Parts: sequence; C-alpha cells; structure tokens
Amino acid sequence: MGIASELFTVAGYLVAFVVVIFPVICVHELGHYLAARWCGIGVEVFSIGFGPTLVSARDRRRTEWRISAIPLGGYVRFREDLAAADRSVALFEDAPVRHRIATVAGGPVANMILSIVVFAIIVLFEGLASGDPVVGKVKQLPPPGYSFLQGDRIMAINGEPMEDLYSIYLYSANAELSAETIYEVIRGEDTLYLPGPFPMPARVETVHLMSAASNAGLKAGDVILAVDGNPVGAFREVREFVAGSDGRPLQFELWRDGEIILASLAGREVDVPSADGGFSRQLLIGVGGSLFFEPLKETPGPIDALLFGTERTWRIIYGTVDGIVQMVIGQLDACNLRGPVGIARASGEAASQGVDNFILWIAFLSAIVGILNLLPLPFPVLDGGHLVYYAFEAATGIVPPERVKLLATKIGVVLVVALLALGLFNDFFCP
Repeated sequence: MGIASELFTVAGYLVAFVVVIFPVICVHELGHYLAARWCGIGVEVFSIGFGPTLVSARDRRRTEWRISAIPLGGYVRFREDLAAADRSVALFEDAPVRHRIATVAGGPVANMILSIVVFAIIVLFEGLASGDPVVGKVKQLPPPGYSFLQGDRIMAINGEPMEDLYSIYLYSANAELSAETIYEVIRGEDTLYLPGPFPMPARVETVHLMSAASNAGLKAGDVILAVDGNPVGAFREVREFVAGSDGRPLQFELWRDGEIILASLAGREVDVPSADGGFSRQLLIGVGGSLFFEPLKETPGPIDALLFGTERTWRIIYGTVDGIVQMVIGQLDACNLRGPVGIARASGEAASQGVDNFILWIAFLSAIVGILNLLPLPFPVLDGGHLVYYAFEAATGIVPPERVKLLATKIGVVLVVALLALGLFNDFFCP
C-alpha cells in the first residue's frame, strides 16, 4: 500500500470517527440539557467538542450553543450566577439533590435511549425471524443454483426432522458432513425433496471489525471454497482449519460475485466467552456464518421492537461491564481495551461495510458511552463519579467536603489519562 493510499485510508477513518462520535456526543449532552431544563436549572453553554469555538449562537434563554474545534467530547456548563432576568431558573449547586441527580444521569440515559431506539427502528424495517424453519430468501452461492422458493417450509434434512430454526442450527453444528444434502420441503400442498448446500455453508455472513478477515479484505457474502487447497462446504470446517493452524497464515480461495479471489490470513487469539462465565482463548479470523437462506421474517409491533432494542442494549451494557471486571481480575486480555485510534479505525471499517452496519456501530458505541459514564466510581470525572457524591448526600444529608472531591478529581484525571494511554498503546501494538 502506497503512502497516498495510506493517507487516504487514515483520512477516511477520521471522517468516519467524527460522523460516529458526533451524534453520540450530541445525544449525551442533550440528555443533560433537557434534564436540566426539566429541573429548572439554568444552562450557560451547550458545546459539542472542546477547545476554540468554531460556531456559536445564543438562544432566548441565554444558552450559548457551540461547536468547538476538538470533536472528542462535549459539555454542558450550568449558570454560575443569575441576572435579574434569570430568576425563573436555579443554579445547579442550589438545586435539590434529586434534580442534580436527574441532570447528571440525563446524559448516559439519553445514550441508552438512542441505542434502544436505533435497534428498534432497524428491526421495524428489517423484521424479525419468527423461529419457524421457513425460507425467506436464498443467499447467493456458487453455481449450481438451488430451487428453493420463499415460503418453503423445511421439514427434514437428510431424513432428520426439523422442528424450528434452532433445530437447523443444531444440525449444522453436529451432523456428519455428507456429499449430498437433501431437504424435505412443504411447498403449498406438495412435499418436495430438494438437493441443497449444507445448512450453514462456508459463506461469510459478517466480518468482525479490526479482525484478521477485515484486514485481509474479506466481505460479507464471500463464499470460502477452499483453505490451503482443501475444499470446504460447511462453515464449521473453516473454524476447524483455523483452530488447527497454530497461527500460521492460511491460503483462502474465495468466491465473490462470480469471481475467484485468493487471500492469505492467519488466525488471531481472541477471548471468547465460555459456558462457565469466563473467557477462553481461541484462534479466529473474525468472520461469522449463518444459514444458506434468510428465514422468513415478520414485522414486529412498536412495543415488540422497543423490547428487542432494550434487550440488545442490555446485552451490550452487560458485556461491557463484565469485560471490565474480567480485565481487572486478569481473565481478559488488556488488548481488548482500545483508544481513540482504534475506535476511529473500527468506525472506518464499519462505514465500509454499509450504512446498516455503520448505524448499528453508532448504537453500539452510544450504549457503551452511556454505561461507562454511569459507572459508580468515586471520582467526579465522569457522570458516575458525581452521582456517587449526590447519592451520598441524598442518603445522609451531608455534602462531601470540597477537599475530598478535589483530591478524588485529581485521582480520577490520572486514572483516565492512564487508561487513555493504555488504549493508545493497544491501538498501535496489539493485533
């Protein structure tokens, strides 16, 4: 790759990073602002970014809205004194503790709401699989073509009954590979016996961000024909070849839109959740597989869509907190912590995978920003630290001394800088 090409790639990553972080920051700070307004607290400045002001305007409530030069965060600054015309609002420190808690929590909560809403909207447009083994759309695979149609209900595979989609996934994981796969299908009033691919073929459904597969240029829809010259017909065969490679480069023969492409990539050790609640190290190239067809989908109602969005957001929140705990106790590699360079690179890769994946990445980051800001650490650098002190005040009626908060702030700044430095180190030196 030439210098010009590398610069173009870096510029693309930076643009994608700004596009990702802008709505996340806007929503976060808007959450603080709206909560303050609801609680009657005066807001002096609403800023997206830090540093010199690029653009600003003041509204009729005397709040200055800014876009600043460094798009790595943002802030809401509350009024420090009130003019005669401002007597309808309160100073932040004079507001009841419940109002201060609501105002501080408003930012992280807004990030989580953004995540829930994005996931809900996507599922409203794309639909949800019903769980029935009914074909919606057959995915593109190398010739010869197969004669499945939308609405075909799969009753059995090679004589083994299939009750639901889970049965097909279970079959894909455990069935012996055979030269031919025959599907018993109900189509209207007819029962048909159709030849087809293995239920979960060696087709790339997803490419994980910042993975070996992403670096090698693999794309969703690629079909892996062979690994080191060995033909493969099932996705699990690819996993087996990678797991047994000892990390050496493997030669992949890929089918992409009718063309044969060659790629060389080596598996990387990745921490994977295990059944006992911990993590295990596995060699992976960073691709996900799925069935050879898209299951027939149903359009959920608004409530079901919001429940789906809430469940997806909760999984991100739980996974983030669990990952932090596992890193602290040494069960998870510290390389899983990434800094702004890594986030920018991941944002660029998400953008290259299409609009849908890019929007999902924004929702994913928004949920992470929300939960990280709510972590109840006694350091008033992020929102969670302030909430610790306000919760203490609400429970005891005692305001923590300023010298205590000042010391805790200094400790918090040191920790944040140290974590940022570790993240940057990992961005450049971790695979």
